[in-house]
Amino acid sequence: MDAYEMAEADRRILEVAGLAHSEPPVTGPQAWWLKDLLATRALPVEFTLPKWEERIVHLRSAFECTMAQSAVKHGKIVGMELLAKAVNEHLNGFDRKPLTKAGASKLITALKDQPVKVTSERVKNVERVELQDGMYNLNGIFYKVYHTVNGANVQVAKRLQVTEIGDEAEVSFVYEGKKPLYKLAPEMRLTIEEAKAFGALYGTCCICGRTLTNELSIHLGIGPVCGKREFGGEFVFMLDSAKLALAPTDEHHAQRGVEAARKALG
Repeated sequence: MDAYEMAEADRRILEVAGLAHSEPPVTGPQAWWLKDLLATRALPVEFTLPKWEERIVHLRSAFECTMAQSAVKHGKIVGMELLAKAVNEHLNGFDRKPLTKAGASKLITALKDQPVKVTSERVKNVERVELQDGMYNLNGIFYKVYHTVNGANVQVAKRLQVTEIGDEAEVSFVYEGKKPLYKLAPEMRLTIEEAKAFGALYGTCCICGRTLTNELSIHLGIGPVCGKREFGGEFVFMLDSAKLALAPTDEHHAQRGVEAARKALG
């Protein structure tokens, strides 16, 4: 790498690291996406240079500490905007540069296409707790635990990741095998409130990854089929309540009758 290329790499990393003070701070959706990317993606080569690697370490630490200290550990999802604010408060508390909107955007661009980190660490002599198939929340990262249909019928896990953010987010599941099972526990089973919160944030069902389009599904934050399968009777009660809430009122029926009469009279 010649001097020009090194200068360009330094400039790019400076922008990605969010070292500018005068720009708007990281947004809530950006912070929520970065939380997952920083935890799971390998770093581009230029980010491994000592002076920039330290910045990434600081950012990872800020997200991890914020999530650990937030309501997530009590079984709730911390809001996106609250996460963004708390991360910069954490950085400020250690006299570190804040994460800006532009810096977060470039960091997302740099990380989203990077491969998932590969580790040689192996789980040894750890007794795994028996888990029911279903969705689990590990510090804000969702896992789908299931038994393979073909072959050995073994229990494995997939990690839910957000691949695009916006009005209609795109989510997918990344196969991670048995390793996550050693970190999960029965009390981490996803709650209805967490599933609803995810649906409200992304407009997507966290159980199957599909976009919520039906009015009832959007209101619930979960697809009815997935909700019944994952939460049983608790969801059925919520479903009935939602149907009542969305049911047309007498006033609505009257208004539709007036509109129909006007249309018939031309």
